[in-house]
Amino acid sequence: MRILVAEDDRGLREVLVQGLEDAGYHVDAVDRGDDAIEQFKFYEYDVAILDWRMPGTPGIEVAAWARENRRPTAILMLTARDTPIDRIQGLDSGADDYMVKPFDFGELLARVRALQRRPRGVDRAPPDPDPDRNPKRHRHDPQEQHREQEVHHGARADDRQTRPHRFRPKRAIGGHLGLSGVEIL
Repeated sequence: MRILVAEDDRGLREVLVQGLEDAGYHVDAVDRGDDAIEQFKFYEYDVAILDWRMPGTPGIEVAAWARENRRPTAILMLTARDTPIDRIQGLDSGADDYMVKPFDFGELLARVRALQRRPRGVDRAPPDPDPDRNPKRHRHDPQEQHREQEVHHGARADDRQTRPHRFRPKRAIGGHLGLSGVEIL
């Protein structure tokens, strides 16, 4: 298995490379996001471990580039950025997993193994969350949402049209406790 490590902190990069090599992986390492993109152009990696803040191109943009260019590499974002917004941005940019520094090396290895088990393919590009940028996506339609809430619980394929069951979010998610969806969040 071939891993790309993109980390600008030299000490941490060396620890990552040594630990991953000791675990039996072939590792290439770079200290700039621009160099990570160049590596992607010449080599196919099973996993890439990217820091968010690097000179040149940030790791989040490297992940986005990999997805836009349909690289099948599993991407683990390893960064000090730890807010929920950061995690969401990292995952939405194309990362498959997200770990916050400081971290446990054993957990990092477990996450690499988990990423290894996932099916690989070139259809890993995330959907565009901005419908204004993507003309193929449609704006929110309340009627469509209503239709999507109809589920066919317990119906056979031939009688699904006659026995719809409405999904009621409050009941399904904490309704039996007297909680609404807002209270749960």
